[in-house]
Amino acid sequence: MLTVATLALSCKQKPETVIVAKYESALDNKFILELFSNSTYTTKEEYIDDTIVRKGTYKIINDTLIFSYSLIPVKSKVAVIKNKVLEFNNTTMRLEIINNVQFPHRNGEQKRYTDYYIFTYSHKLYPYIFETSAKPYNLSEEDIAGLDEIFSSCIVDYLNTIASTYNKQCVAVINQKGEKEVWVNCICKKDVDSNVKYNIVRVKDGGSCFLNLKINLTTGKCSDVYINGEA
Repeated sequence: MLTVATLALSCKQKPETVIVAKYESALDNKFILELFSNSTYTTKEEYIDDTIVRKGTYKIINDTLIFSYSLIPVKSKVAVIKNKVLEFNNTTMRLEIINNVQFPHRNGEQKRYTDYYIFTYSHKLYPYIFETSAKPYNLSEEDIAGLDEIFSSCIVDYLNTIASTYNKQCVAVINQKGEKEVWVNCICKKDVDSNVKYNIVRVKDGGSCFLNLKINLTTGKCSDVYINGEA
């Protein structure tokens, strides 16, 4: 038989964790977000010599999370659950989802092409990539297979190297002609300081270790190849 004390203890039990997401910098700083089943959350900022914990509440509308306070370091109150990441409405920075009980159907990720990282297009965030009329497009596994084939050919033609040398950050759109077009930002895998999961990597130099190009999945052509440090 349950006693009053047992019932009271049961009511005070910690709610279940439903989503955990993180950001981890090259400087060993970590940001961890944990959402609970009672619509509360905690954030933990871990530094070399300090840890800061904050608490708040959230609500879910479809696949969108709305937080009671702007999250540090993204400085945003709104996030969209997309595959294995949380994307925010006013920054290119995102959090990697490492546990997702709330939306198990959102746990999918490309199985074969693990060095491709897909970012959602926003003209506000990426005004330098595509024209204003471009519309965001969500790449499928089949699209990525085609992208990899075209990219592999282009990278041999321009640099005489192989595609697997690079991590590839991709922003895909439907352009004004109705074609699937992808901006591919490439970073050498040996550049261990680049957090390719979390943010678009932009550097001023670095030579052929940092390059970007556009690939048209509809026409099968690549263009606008830019290698850092080249005029």
